[in-house]
Amino acid sequence: MATWKGKLKMIDEKAALNGVKEALGEVTVEDVAIAFPVGTTRGQAGGSLVGDAGGAALGAVAQLSGAAFAGSTVGGGGLGMLIAQRRMEKTEPAASIVLALTAQDLYLLGRHNIGPLASFHNLEVIHQIPRSSVSIDLSPAGFTQHLSITDEEDGTQYLYEVKPLGSGIKQLIADLGQ
Repeated sequence: MATWKGKLKMIDEKAALNGVKEALGEVTVEDVAIAFPVGTTRGQAGGSLVGDAGGAALGAVAQLSGAAFAGSTVGGGGLGMLIAQRRMEKTEPAASIVLALTAQDLYLLGRHNIGPLASFHNLEVIHQIPRSSVSIDLSPAGFTQHLSITDEEDGTQYLYEVKPLGSGIKQLIADLGQ
């Protein structure tokens, strides 16, 4: 079973580590971080706006009918997350990526859900890169940052989006020594 060697630096880090344990088995994990397909933040924002508008309309109708539905706007935000997730499911192999750093490798594990009800269960290994062959570049991209991960052995490149808070990516890059 995977063991943990670090301090918590990422939102839901314990849950992510448990998902990594399920996927990788007996390895010692030095650090974990989370990234998203490029465009996720914009997709979530657009879906959230649609969901919020729908939730507000539902709330107005409920109030006018006397059925006081208090959670309509909150429900609309959840609807927005579902809309964004459905869009991504059609274009991306995973809704988010958990990066797991071990003494020998960097693992990219796919997670299929995003949002408040998403779990880190059933992570799938997308790629395993030896630490000596990993090249990482983190660059600004508006509100987010773009994370480029390259496997120098075979030239495979992955481009992700990192949100400004709670991703844990800067510490993972420091732990990787880049």
